[in-house]
Amino acid sequence: MRETDIVARVGGDEFLIIVTGLEHANNITKIAEKLMAAVTQPLLYKGQQAGVGTSIGIAVFPHDCTDEEKLVMLADETMYEVKKSGKNGYRFANAAEKRS
Repeated sequence: MRETDIVARVGGDEFLIIVTGLEHANNITKIAEKLMAAVTQPLLYKGQQAGVGTSIGIAVFPHDCTDEEKLVMLADETMYEVKKSGKNGYRFANAAEKRS
């Protein structure tokens, strides 16, 4: 992550990443793909290879929501949708669908 980004652990295995100053929405996709590639690298633990999966929910301010708390909730809901659909992926929140 860049020096201007914020990474926080919000739960046992859940992290919140706040990315600022992006000029184009497709940069978010690039960041998600790089993050997934880094996190899913196999690990060697006690002589055994282990793997970690990642599910990413993405909510964009102000496009999806202007309330910070609701924005985080939207990203969290979207992350759980990724988990339910097989994990190891990312998805953008569909705010219009979630508001109805």
